[in-house]
Amino acid sequence: MIKLNAGQAQLSGVMEPWAGLGDQLGVHVDRSFDRRQGLCARGVDPDLMFPAARRDSSILRARALCAACPVRVACLAAGQDEAFGIWGGETEWERQERRAAEVRENDLTEAA
Repeated sequence: MIKLNAGQAQLSGVMEPWAGLGDQLGVHVDRSFDRRQGLCARGVDPDLMFPAARRDSSILRARALCAACPVRVACLAAGQDEAFGIWGGETEWERQERRAAEVRENDLTEAA
């Protein structure tokens, strides 16, 4: 298991969703997270991380930035309940689709 220390500051309202995601990724994610440690906070135009549409060309550039980021996994975990933006390389639409798939899977499991 990998231990990540993602920083000292905390983001309000995004800590609890980390529990299951860390297990799914096989990673222990420190519950403290400071997005300012990420590459997206180092002189990058903030609009890059908040694409206007699903097919916005900035998504590929943002994902490339996220792929090289030292806090990518912590950022991905922190962003699970965020309504907007790219967090850890995942768009808001991908998060919505994954959550919907998880709900459908849970419904099928409970019905069985």
